[in-house]
Amino acid sequence: MSGRIPYRTPAAITGDRSDLAGFPRLVGEFCEDMAARGYSERTVGNRRHMLSYLAAWLAERGITRPAEVTRPVLESYQRWLFHYRKSNGEPLSFRSQSHRLLAVRAFFKWAARQRHVLHNPASEIELPRAERRLPRPALTAAEAELVLTRPDLDSPAGVRDRAILEVLYSTGIRRAELASLAVTDIDHERQTLLVRQGKGRKDRMIPIGPRALAWVRRYLAEVRPRLVTQPDDGILFLSADGTGLALDALTRLASGYVKASGCPRPGRVTCGGTRWPPSCWRAARTSATSRRCSATPSCPPPRSTPRCRSVPCRPSTRRHTRPPRTSPASRGTGIVMLGSVVTGSGRRRFLSCWLLWKKKIRTRTARPPIGGPGDRGGAGGAGL
Repeated sequence: MSGRIPYRTPAAITGDRSDLAGFPRLVGEFCEDMAARGYSERTVGNRRHMLSYLAAWLAERGITRPAEVTRPVLESYQRWLFHYRKSNGEPLSFRSQSHRLLAVRAFFKWAARQRHVLHNPASEIELPRAERRLPRPALTAAEAELVLTRPDLDSPAGVRDRAILEVLYSTGIRRAELASLAVTDIDHERQTLLVRQGKGRKDRMIPIGPRALAWVRRYLAEVRPRLVTQPDDGILFLSADGTGLALDALTRLASGYVKASGCPRPGRVTCGGTRWPPSCWRAARTSATSRRCSATPSCPPPRSTPRCRSVPCRPSTRRHTRPPRTSPASRGTGIVMLGSVVTGSGRRRFLSCWLLWKKKIRTRTARPPIGGPGDRGGAGGAGL
């Protein structure tokens, strides 16, 4: 058996599968429609998983068809989510409640559009306000080095784990992106890593450090030939049975080494990214041409200010009197934001400020002089 392990086993929808108007049949059609409209497998699986909670809750109350659901029923379900307690006694976060209700709204919107229900009972459901929390403290560079030295290099699994940790530390990619990496996605000559169909189903190129590349080459030479099974589908990091690594296994792997290192702060690997020192990889994810990070022990200091080749930069003829500003993502890394140095939100902020400054200049030059024909209060005007 080879190939990728799916993100999650499809959730079973409570109800009669032979009923054409029941929840199991309509939820299945809804998921097929989402897949046909280009939604990722992960998104479709999450929506199905969230709808399984609603179907089980309604089945306990004798409701087995979407046509029997009313707005008061969904409001009762929303209150039940608020008062629900998990096995550890903690309530559901408002973000988790919103995710479950978003799936409910999307399903009934589709059902009303497909004429499976007469009206949409979830059209006026208000989502709870998600809390805004600060991110967990990241590991320092010294603590990250302790984590990187924990794998046992005498075993094949230890070499593989060291290569995984080095790739995560050097690039900061998400766990799902690391699990889907192929052997051909890493360019050792250009020192880049290609993420295919990442978040938002977008491809992107990420720089990777020479130390991480060295461990990947060792893993490819010594460990992967022992783990791979035929036919080889090209997945880079494999488990003991030759299949792709599961996402939960990656989380347990990283958190286990963090605990073994004795670090007081809990690092982890999630779908949103790796909790490593932000100064070590955030600039690399922001700038497309930044090859090194000064905070990474294995990388030399960055070169001169890089310029984004994807955006044409026109040399400025004006003399700037203010010092160059640095973006929040590049502070402390030696990357200065000049023109189109960075992409994303930093570039948008720079362009908006530049357009506002240009608009002020045009307004000043177009204003008539004092005392001219347009000035009624001046000496040369026709004062009243």
